Amino acid sequence: RAAAELDLSSRERTLRQRELEIEAEVRTAVRELERIRKSIELQKKGVEVAEQQRRLATLRYQRGLASNFDVVDAEGSLVVARSALVGLLTSYQVARVELLRVTGTLEVDREFEP
Repeated sequence: RAAAELDLSSRERTLRQRELEIEAEVRTAVRELERIRKSIELQKKGVEVAEQQRRLATLRYQRGLASNFDVVDAEGSLVVARSALVGLLTSYQVARVELLRVTGTLEVDREFEP
């Protein structure tokens, strides 16, 4: 009987430890998702600024106030900003799937339909 009680106690401790680990994983996943979401919002603004800079560079070039290099530079900055946004959107989806995984709600057949 004493051995059974010790075994039960050990299993309860193991279960509680696993519950704490899962809670920590969920908190981490939620924080990561929120961090990426905020970064996406900032990057969207960065894309808007880069688009405005490209428009201005193009207008200045058309009026003879800027060189073609300025337009190409602004276009390059826009490409970099858009690329960073795509990277963040991808990271967001990965983080979303991770949250589903740690909460036990990931349904592979449903989440990854072609």
